[in-house]
Amino acid sequence: MSGPAPVFVVVAHQDDWQLFMGKEVFARIREGRRVVIVVTTAGDAGDDPSHWTSRLAGLVLSVARAFPGWSPYATGASGGYAVSYQTQTFAGKTVLRVSIAGSGDATCVALYLLHLPDGGSAGEGFAPRAQSLKRLREGHPVTALWPERSPSTYESWAELEATLAAIVEHERDDVAPAAPVYAADPDASRNPGDHADHAYTSHAVASLAQRDPSLVPVWFATYAIAARDENLSGADADDQRAAIFAYGGGYTAGVAGFGERWRTGWEREYPHFKGRQYPPNAREMD
Repeated sequence: MSGPAPVFVVVAHQDDWQLFMGKEVFARIREGRRVVIVVTTAGDAGDDPSHWTSRLAGLVLSVARAFPGWSPYATGASGGYAVSYQTQTFAGKTVLRVSIAGSGDATCVALYLLHLPDGGSAGEGFAPRAQSLKRLREGHPVTALWPERSPSTYESWAELEATLAAIVEHERDDVAPAAPVYAADPDASRNPGDHADHAYTSHAVASLAQRDPSLVPVWFATYAIAARDENLSGADADDQRAAIFAYGGGYTAGVAGFGERWRTGWEREYPHFKGRQYPPNAREMD
């Protein structure tokens, strides 16, 4: 690989980047940057697979919505997109890789989903499994929700970090300049009241960056922005809205086929976070 370094986005749930980094990620995709989005948990909230598998449909559509020239009527070489799915192994763990290729000058966006159990806001997990990133950090093994017949078990926090490091190594260019890694700010003084899954995912990002100085974290505030002033307007605010509503549209289409109860957290949360994006230490990365 050559050219600009990839942009990594490492989040806990399928709708995190849209709510808190949507404008920024849209901009990087439209520049033609190679964007790699890693999602650590299934975002299952203790539900059956009809919920968390449908979240993948929302994630894919929100990425496709960012491509230049995107149109719901477009096909082929004009504004369309193609999606492919692969099962891959990194550091001995099974991971789902999704490639989303846009038309024109848009580069392929790569998604990696680890499908670890959602820990809930406090990080203790959901019955009957009671597994989470927090509990993994405390020394309790966790087993991924996918593949359902042969899921990977993470025996230690070190195994999670090794998996993330292997994904980054697979996607990056050794000769490229420093690569930004967008993630939720783990500093509770700057980003108070955050979801435990966000914080623990970002602890892993911080650890990787300590070992590899060419990975530069760009921390974004999350739930805390609800109490801050709106700082997006015009096209930037439109992009944030497009990201989260594309996610919601894809999720709704996916879950409808199961006839199960829909979860609309994205719709409930958007009014609290709209028009806001706060990356305290963001800087342009060439």
